[in-house]
Amino acid sequence: MNKRFFIGLVSVLVIMNILTVVFYVGARNDVKKAELQLAERNQNIKVKNFMLVFIETVLIAPGEVSFENRLRLENDVRAIGDKELLQLWEKFVGSVDKAEAEVNLENLLAGLAKKI
Repeated sequence: MNKRFFIGLVSVLVIMNILTVVFYVGARNDVKKAELQLAERNQNIKVKNFMLVFIETVLIAPGEVSFENRLRLENDVRAIGDKELLQLWEKFVGSVDKAEAEVNLENLLAGLAKKI
């Protein structure tokens, strides 16, 4: 009788351990998914904020863009950490004439919209 009790107790403990591992793995996967969603959301917020500042300081503001604003935009686009957006930004900044700048501006805005 004593032997059956211990075998039953050990069986229950083993089953509980197995269930704990199963629930732990499931919870860990849920946490990873949530972390990925949070990272994507943060990325979208960075892109949106850059786009808003860009529109306000470059497109809407009268006159020439100040050095401080250009520096801020440069730092913001680098903080996004997206190579494609950085390349579009560098093409826009490196434009040599108005026509090229307009094309590069359209490409940059389209790239920003796609990232959100």
